[in-house]
Formats: sequence, structure tokens, C-alpha cells
Amino acid sequence: MTFDLPKLKTLGTEKLIQTPLVQYLLGVCQTQYEEIEKLKAEIRLLKGHPKKPAIKPSTLEDIKKEETLKDGEKRAGSDKREKTKELKIDEEKIIEAEGVQKDWVFKGYHDYVVQDAKIESHNIKYRLKKYITPEGEYVTAGVPKELNGSHFGPTLLKFILYQYYDCHVTQPILLEQLIGMGVDISSGELSYLLTEKKDVFHQEKESLLTKGLEVSPYIQSDDTGARHDGKNGYCTVICNDLFTYFKSGDTKSRINFLEMLRTPEHEDYYINFFALLYMEQQKLPIKYKVLLEYESPSVYLNKISFKKHLHALGASYAAMIVTE
Repeated sequence: MTFDLPKLKTLGTEKLIQTPLVQYLLGVCQTQYEEIEKLKAEIRLLKGHPKKPAIKPSTLEDIKKEETLKDGEKRAGSDKREKTKELKIDEEKIIEAEGVQKDWVFKGYHDYVVQDAKIESHNIKYRLKKYITPEGEYVTAGVPKELNGSHFGPTLLKFILYQYYDCHVTQPILLEQLIGMGVDISSGELSYLLTEKKDVFHQEKESLLTKGLEVSPYIQSDDTGARHDGKNGYCTVICNDLFTYFKSGDTKSRINFLEMLRTPEHEDYYINFFALLYMEQQKLPIKYKVLLEYESPSVYLNKISFKKHLHALGASYAAMIVTE
């Protein structure tokens, strides 16, 4: 840091005050400032703090001078693209000019594109044909499969799910929005659409874990706890650079994690060489390991049958997995 001598401006001219006393005092200030900076640097070094960064002077003014454009030259990136060129045009309206005279010559159109949206209800009445057979039985046509027996169409359902889960619109505000669009729906029906009959989405979520485990060389896992309605719950995440999978449950035990890795399509239990090796690594009591090794290999269709077998051996399901 350097100190500039005070400047006195008089009638547009600059005169420096260079009296010996002022120069002496400025020299003393400069010396003290340098000593203070040295002491501060030593204190930062003793405390283990990083060194004071060397900030270079700004070169912004130099860049601006270099960017001075010549006559008629445009700045890079200033060319305007035609934003509406690739837009799909859904409707065209011809607007007549005001005060057109008979001797005027028509020279085509000047296009002015406006982007807009339609937010309105679209109600469909399906008239299902009904017949009676010679035997007196009535046969009625069925509604399209994409409706899944619902009185709300797939496009409306997509909008509701998108607003609630992706845009985080609360149910009361979403209900008000739908009613404003002309949709006749109650709060109970809206809650049902958001929470029930979502097996397709659950299947998609579970298939994500299956495929992710098949193509991944490694996985990472973590869990976090939360309390809801007076009960403790846990959310476990399994992920890597390729996928992320979440699942909520009542426990974050090793059993819960291993059961998540099994994925829902695998309900059977195997006692084989790899299972016995895992039990040995987890220090399973020898008496249980010997009993299971005697029956190896064996297969159990589901957890219920496997637990019954363990109970008959005098062992618990948790003892097969949790370390001592």
C-alpha cells in the first residue's frame, strides 16, 4: 500500500502539497503500515491460517479498451436469432390493416408470432354401445384401457401428478386450481388420485434398483431418520453415478439393507456356499452354522418358511445376519 499526497484542486488544476512536514509524516505512516502488515502475517502463520492472497489489479478497463469496435462492426454474440422459427404453429389469424384503399397493392404478410397456452377442462362422453343377445343377455362396450376405470382422463392425471410431486403445489391450492379450470372434483377424490393405485410407479421404482445393480460396479448407501405421527421411520438411499434409489421403512438395520438389495422379485432364501461364507464372516454362532451347513444346499420359497425353519432349529432370523 502506498499513500498519495493530498491533492488540492484549484480552478481545474492540480497542485501537490509537498511541504517537508507532510512528506515526513507520510513516510512515518508508510513505515508503520509495513510493520503492522508484517505482524499480521506472522500471526496468521502462527495460527495456521492461509497466507493473504495476492490480488492482482483489475484489467477490466484494459479489456474494454481492447474491445473498442470499429465503425459498423458488431459485438460477438449480438446477432439476434429468430426465436420463433422452430415453433409449431397451431393457429393462424389474418389481421386486416386499417383504412385500406382500393388502389393499394397487397404485398404479402408480416408475421407476428405469439406464444400462448390453453388451460381449460376437456370433458369427454363415451357412449358405450349396448346390445342384447338372442339369449336375452346384455353386452356393453368397455371404456378405453388407458382410463383404468377412472372418470378422470390420463392427461388430467399427468397434470395433477406433475403439479403436486414436481412443482410441489399443495393439495388445497391444487384443488382450487382444478376447480378454477372447470374440473368437478372434491378434496377426497384429489387425495385418492395422488395416493392410490400407483402400483405402476412402484414397479418402475423397484425395476430401477434391479437394473442399477446389474450394471453398477459399486454402490453407496446411507440412511436418515425422521419422526411421523409419533413413530420413528428411516429413509435409505442406494446410489452411485448411474442411479439413485430411495425406500422408507421402520428400521435401518443390516437386515433391512440386505432385503432391499434382494429387490421385490426375489422372495426365496438360499442356504449355499456363499451364504455359509457370509455367516462365517459375520461370526455366526458355530452351533447354528453347523446345523445349516448340514442341510446345505437348501431353498426356502419366502421369508415365512425360512423363519419357521430357523425357529425349529432354535435360531432367530436376526441371528443369521447381525454380527455378535
